[in-house]
Amino acid sequence: AWQYNCLGWDVAWCTLLTRVAKSAAPGFDWTPHLPAIFQKLHRCIELPTDLKGSTRREPTPGEFEWLFQGSRIQCMSKLVAHLVSPGDGYQASSLRSHMERLLYITENFVHPSNGGSWAQVLVRLWSGICTGLNRRARSGAVFGVDSMATLQISILPPLLQARLAKSPAVVLLAARGLRAVAELGPGVVLPAAMPSLIASLSGDDMVSSPYHVHSALACVASLVPLLLADNQDGPRQLELVLQLSIPGIDINDPLKTNATLVLYQAVLLRRPLGERMLEWVLALLTQIFEYMAMVDPPTDQEQEGVENLSSPLRSTFLLLFQQMTPVLLGEVLAWIRKRLCNDMLFAAQTEVKYLLGGLCKAEPVRVLAGSVSYTHLTLPTKRIV
Repeated sequence: AWQYNCLGWDVAWCTLLTRVAKSAAPGFDWTPHLPAIFQKLHRCIELPTDLKGSTRREPTPGEFEWLFQGSRIQCMSKLVAHLVSPGDGYQASSLRSHMERLLYITENFVHPSNGGSWAQVLVRLWSGICTGLNRRARSGAVFGVDSMATLQISILPPLLQARLAKSPAVVLLAARGLRAVAELGPGVVLPAAMPSLIASLSGDDMVSSPYHVHSALACVASLVPLLLADNQDGPRQLELVLQLSIPGIDINDPLKTNATLVLYQAVLLRRPLGERMLEWVLALLTQIFEYMAMVDPPTDQEQEGVENLSSPLRSTFLLLFQQMTPVLLGEVLAWIRKRLCNDMLFAAQTEVKYLLGGLCKAEPVRVLAGSVSYTHLTLPTKRIV
C-alpha cells in the first residue's frame, strides 16, 4: 500500500534501500530490481513527463514527520552511487542502460534558459551521484574501467549543459559534479570537457555570453589540481585558460571578476611563477591597473572601516608575488613603480594597499628599504604608500 508523491515516504524508501545497497554483499545481484527502482526514482524527481500518476504532492502524516528528516535528492543520489557494482559484468551493463535512459529523459529540463527548480533538482542529483561514487572510490571501492568510462561519458554532457545555466546555484552544482566525475578518471573527462570550457572563454562558443564565461571560470577552477597533475595536455590547456581569462577582471561584472580571481588563487596555490610567465603577469597587472583606474573614489562613509574589508584581490596579490622567482619579482617591481600614479592612488586606495601589501609580504627589504622610488608621487599619496 505505497503512498505515492509523499515526500516523507520517498525519503524513507530511498534511505532504506541506500542502507541495504551499502551493506549488501559484494556479489549481490540488483539487476532484477533495477527497473522498479529507477521507475520510482523517476517519480521522485517529479518532472512533467509521460509517466502515469498524480504529480500532486501529498503531505507527510504529522505523527511520522520526525522519521522523515532528510533530503529526497540526496538520498536518491546516494542510492544510485551504491548500486554501482565493481567490475564490468552484466549488472554494471544493466545499471548503465538505466542510467542512460534516466539521463536521456531528464537532460532536456536543464536548458541554459531554465534556472528554476527542475534544473536545480536534476543537477543536484547528477552532482550527488558523482560525489557518491568519488567517496566510494576514496574508501577503496574498485570500479570496472569500461563501465566507469561509459558512465562518465553518459553523465558528462548533462553536467556541461548545466554549467551554461543562468542560475549561480546550478553552475556551482555542475562544477562540483564535474570535479567529482573527473577525479574518477581524468583521462576520460578532461579531454571531453576542456574544449567546451576553452571555447566559452575564447568566444568561439556560439552561445557564449557573460554568465557562460563565469561558469567556465568556475568549472576550470575546480579542475585545476587535475589539470596540473595531467602529464599530457593539462598544463598547456591551463596556460591557455590563464591567457583567455584576463579580460574577466571587469569593473562592470563583479561576479565574473570574483570567479577570475578565484581561478588565479587556485592556480597560484599550486604552481610557482618563473621568468617565462612574465608576459602573462604583466598583462594581468595591466588589466588590474585599468580596473583600479576606473574605481570611483570612496565616500567618507565608505572610507570608514575600509581596512577591515576582505577581498579576493588581496589574496590574489599575496599569492601572485609570493610565487614569483626573485628575478621575475624584480622586473615586476620596476614595472609597478613606473605605473603607479596619483589619480589611481586617490581613487583605488584599498586596491593599491592590497597591491603594496602583497609586495611587502613577498619582498619586504626591496620594497621598504628604498630600492623602489616613489618620488613622482605627491605627498598625500606617498603617505598612502
